Amino acid sequence: MDHQLLLKKLHLYGIRGKIYDWIASFLCGRKQWIVIDGVKSRPIDVISGVPQGTVLGPLLFILYINDIFAAVKHSKIKVFADDSKVHKDISSSDDHALLQEDLQAVVQWSLENNMELNEDKFHVLQHGKNVDIKQPYTLPSGKALHADDYVKDLGVYIDTALSWRQHITLKSSDAKNKANWLLRTFTSRDKDTMMLLFKTYVRSIVEYCCPLWSPHYQCDVIRVESIQKSFTAKISGLKSMNYWERLNHLQLYSLQRRRERYSIILVWKIYYNHIPNFVNISFNESARRGVTCTRPLGSSKYSSINTMRFYSFPSVASALFNVVPHDIKSIPTLERFKTRLDKFLQKFPDTPPTPGYIGANRNSLLEWAGGSVQ
Repeated sequence: MDHQLLLKKLHLYGIRGKIYDWIASFLCGRKQWIVIDGVKSRPIDVISGVPQGTVLGPLLFILYINDIFAAVKHSKIKVFADDSKVHKDISSSDDHALLQEDLQAVVQWSLENNMELNEDKFHVLQHGKNVDIKQPYTLPSGKALHADDYVKDLGVYIDTALSWRQHITLKSSDAKNKANWLLRTFTSRDKDTMMLLFKTYVRSIVEYCCPLWSPHYQCDVIRVESIQKSFTAKISGLKSMNYWERLNHLQLYSLQRRRERYSIILVWKIYYNHIPNFVNISFNESARRGVTCTRPLGSSKYSSINTMRFYSFPSVASALFNVVPHDIKSIPTLERFKTRLDKFLQKFPDTPPTPGYIGANRNSLLEWAGGSVQ
């Protein structure tokens, strides 16, 4: 972030007078140096960037990059901190050319703002079945960008089929490795110590963004659940219990039940405007059932796409939300809603799919609560 360019942009945004002078003083006149073995290098002037760890730094960065949106004419661009994505529906070679034009414009914008982009971190992800229009893109340097099988986007691995299989496999492996490291590092098998370690270092790995990628295939549900199943088996005094018994003894939800609980809470937050309804969930209200959601169904000629939509967050979360009784959904405060929701969830058995044990069903709330709730 070039300080002079930033100050120029702030002036154009209408930031003037004492506030402008204060920000200029905050940025300019700084020096930095390094010390190695007690020897200090000569100081150099800091002419770019913002002081890390400051409250003002992220806001100034947003203001600096805000005009990147004006550079993109034909596509959509989404930005989170320094992570940017340009995307467009491609149905012809003309669409490909327009996205290529926008890609060039973004690179040109970065050069004009003294923010050179790292070409090694460019990735292309292409969805759809029409292979004829899946063509590579080219950077101004001449480097060709070919489609990747999957990319990591803000911590979530997304593949071309939106199957989430890659993410589930990699994150389950990461969690298993972390659990094994904890078991090697800590000798205590005390219940409180083990559960603190698990909740702090392991469970968070397989629950990050889980409403988005929540698995519906039995093998994937088992893969993720095996992390908690294996770890809890190491707790002193629980070795003789099976997994379902351990969950009950420890008063733990299965990871499967926790994912469904998260989805219900997110829909509640959308309904009460705590978070934006970016997924376009449609709410209905009636005297008998209170607020409910319309479960979106696929209308594609491809069954695989319809299946993907049927098991997507807007679809599954809507159905789960409809399971919750009206008097609970109508609670307007989050903590009270969670408390009542937990009491409701405890009415149903929590017997996740586990090799060697046959459950009454696949353990989803949709099945425990009566099947096809729409």
